Parts: sequence; C-alpha cells; structure tokens
Amino acid sequence: MFYLVDGQVSVTVDGATTAASSGYFVHIPRGVAHGYRNVGDQVAKMLAVFTPAGMEGWFQEALDPAPDDGSLGPAASPELLARMLAVGPKYGVVWC
Repeated sequence: MFYLVDGQVSVTVDGATTAASSGYFVHIPRGVAHGYRNVGDQVAKMLAVFTPAGMEGWFQEALDPAPDDGSLGPAASPELLARMLAVGPKYGVVWC
C-alpha cells in the first residue's frame, strides 16, 4: 500500500497509470507489477506499508540510510541501482 503524503507522482499498477497527488492511496496486491515516478517539481513523500512483513529487508540491504540532517542524500548511482537489482530477487523484487 502506498499513501502519497506530499507531491505528485504517476502510479502504474498492472499496466494502468494514474496521476496521484497528496492524499492519494493505492493498494497493490502482492505479486502485481507496479511502479511510480515523481512527475512534480518538488520532492514526493510517500508512506509505504507492506504486509506480510519481510520487505523491509530489501530496503535495509539494498539502500543506504537517510541522512540525519533531513536532506535527500545523493542521487541514485549506477552502483546503487545494481545493488537494488542484485538483492531484489531475495525479497521478491524484480524489474520488468
């Protein structure tokens, strides 16, 4: 499940794309292809909820912790993307 706290994103679920803005909620059943892209001119903030538990392992293993100063941190690098792809299958994350 994703809840868009702030910003504007394009959300694609099972091939259908929707424009979403603050307050938008989407439920994505397990195993359904989905993606999102920031289409606004500001940082988008989303709350993600995964059930059952386990998906948090992918975030912990593949991504770097957010900076303590509230900044966004560095942009995605080829190394980060490679790590996300490499660790993904362990947690059921695949890129189509």
